[in-house]
Order: sequence, then C-alpha cells, then structure tokens
Amino acid sequence: MAEYLPLPDGSFATVREGETPNEAWVRSLREYPEAFAVKETPKQKERPGLLESAQLGGESLISSERTGLASLLGDKNEAVRNALQRQQSMQDRYAEQPSYTEVKKKYEEEGLLPAIGEYVRQIPNAMAEQAPQIAQSVAGAKVGARFGPEGALAGAFIPSYLQQ
Repeated sequence: MAEYLPLPDGSFATVREGETPNEAWVRSLREYPEAFAVKETPKQKERPGLLESAQLGGESLISSERTGLASLLGDKNEAVRNALQRQQSMQDRYAEQPSYTEVKKKYEEEGLLPAIGEYVRQIPNAMAEQAPQIAQSVAGAKVGARFGPEGALAGAFIPSYLQQ
C-alpha cells in the first residue's frame, strides 16, 4: 500500500518504495517547489495616523476652496473636473479614512458594544481631519471680530461659503 506525505499547500507526495519520509520530503522540494511556496497574507488596511488625517483635512480644505473660487470666477465644469482630479490624487496618497461603514459592519458582525468601541476609536482621526476647517473658522471669526459682531460672524462663515 502506498504511503503519502502531506505537503504545505495541502497536496500529497507519494513515498516511493524503499524511500524514507525524509527522502520523499527532499525529493518533493525539488519536484514540487510550488507546494512549498509561501503565500502572502492579504495586507490589512492601514489605519491613518492623526498627522495623516490632519494633512488630508488641510489638503481637502484647500481643494474645496480652490473649487469654490474657480467656479465663482471661471468655468464651473472645469472647476469640477479639476476638483475630481485632486480628490482622486488624495485618495491615492492617503490611507482610507475611518467611516460609518466600518461602524455598521462591526455592529452587524459583532453587536452593539463593539460597534460603539469602533465609533469611539474613530473620534481622534475625525477631529484631526476637521482641525484645519475648525482652525480656519476660528481664525476668520477672530479677524472679523475686529470689525464688530457682524464681522466676527462674516469671518467665521465666509470660509464655509467659499468651500461650497
């Protein structure tokens, strides 16, 4: 009766008559190298760091304002095309940002408490990504405050208007 030697990939090699299992193993290495190949495990998605989230937020802020100004002063269609190119460039350069989809997936797979944990885990990155917009609004309000309460309101809201 033939003996079989299990190989790392799940296949089997026959141990020939008069051959020891060690000899069959060495022969299998020569004859079936693909059975011993190390398969790469799929990489887990990288989680962005706080600095990366803040950089993305700043770049996104500038891109939005460029689009808003370009659409006010020039061809709206060209402004949109350029905005889409900048957006694609940002997606290519930055790790995927946390999103509600991950919270929903966690809830569906593991339940309420793990979903709450995922939500809480995302808060620092979300705050870092929003920091440039918040800083711009605060700075605008402070500059505008020199012109009275109406100036403070205008200074806080004009940056938002430019982004839209």
